[in-house]
Amino acid sequence: MNNIKIKTSLEKIEKNKVKIKAEVPKELFEKDIKQAYKELSKSLKIPGFRKGNIPEKVIDARVGQDYVLKQALEKSLLRYYFQAVLKSKVKPIIKPEIKVEKLKKEKPLKFVATVLVEPEVSINKYKGIKVKKKIARVGEKEVKSQIEALRNQFAKLEEDKDAIVKNGSFIILDFDCYLDNKLLKENSANDYLLQVGSGFLFGNEEKKLIGMKIGDKKEVEILYSKNHFNKKIADKKFVYHIKLKNVKKRILLKVNDEFAKTVGGFNNIDELIKYIKDELKKKKKRDIESSKKVEILEKLIKNNPIDIPPIMIENRSKELINNFIQNLERQKSSLEDFLKVTNQDKKSFEENFKRRAEFEISHNLILDAISKKEDIKVSDETLKLEAKRIASYAGDRKDDVYKYYITGMGSVDLKLELRRRKTLDFLLNNAKIV
Repeated sequence: MNNIKIKTSLEKIEKNKVKIKAEVPKELFEKDIKQAYKELSKSLKIPGFRKGNIPEKVIDARVGQDYVLKQALEKSLLRYYFQAVLKSKVKPIIKPEIKVEKLKKEKPLKFVATVLVEPEVSINKYKGIKVKKKIARVGEKEVKSQIEALRNQFAKLEEDKDAIVKNGSFIILDFDCYLDNKLLKENSANDYLLQVGSGFLFGNEEKKLIGMKIGDKKEVEILYSKNHFNKKIADKKFVYHIKLKNVKKRILLKVNDEFAKTVGGFNNIDELIKYIKDELKKKKKRDIESSKKVEILEKLIKNNPIDIPPIMIENRSKELINNFIQNLERQKSSLEDFLKVTNQDKKSFEENFKRRAEFEISHNLILDAISKKEDIKVSDETLKLEAKRIASYAGDRKDDVYKYYITGMGSVDLKLELRRRKTLDFLLNNAKIV
């Protein structure tokens, strides 16, 4: 019984659309029908019969045999559809349209699934692609910029009693937050450190703090937009009563051997500079390698155009946009705020993501076609190492994350991603650097 398999045939009816005809042997479908009777026997209430012991004939008389067959179909059709897809070796991109022949007991289950599938890709030339030679050079300005960043990171703040608040000043303040004249203690704070102009606390209204002196008081009103991601504050006006307690000035460390010891435990400034140069060079080499891979993909897409179904681009674009919006919300921002800051309208924003989706789909289809042609595979050991690396960022959930990526669909998706990376490495190794 376990060796019984469904029969399938594939018919291409138009571009990127196929019909999968499937026949499920009666022996297999009979098991589903038996299970349907079993479940109905447990749920039906029929006088004179205990639940779980109602004969099939009695169930037929009560609900009808057609109803039982439909119940069996409802529980099993999707499973058989996926089996038919695997056997047909196609990749559907939308839900199928499935038509089932009239159901009959002791007869095979027959259905036809019409579905849009991924386009077939034929690659003409992918070895020896010309790529521009680039050298990782690190200039003195870049090193100085990194050192200045470290000076700012390790800078000390000291009180500046005579200072007037400027854009970029560090200040200590107390503030009480009011909504409809009611004090909100959870939104108020004492001895709060703020860098004016960061927008972290009062957004664009922080410019109103410029010119204040220690001891000054001021009110700041903030009206949050109707579309703000946090519904609790959307379309509401908050009033902040602010008292400036202190102004701090930033004291930058001198660049010397002591500075090198403070920022990274180096013996002297020369060691720190060498370390910075080496790290910048490593990063540049990684960036150059990435740019070469993008160049290869762009040339492959140009020389091997793919007619991608619009729905495929639309669906991926929506996924990318949703992920982007969720990331904004984690940063306590919104799409509306992002569009304002970047001076974009929603239409151009969505068009950008459509182009990204089309490029991503194109290069994935091309990489999958090449990896299949070159028989590029990913070992279980490589999969486990990558799963372990990803899980290391998951804190207390690392065991669950690791398990997800080495079993089930998690492992399928990760192995596919690793195979694509390996294929890109293969293309770069076989490229012609000019």
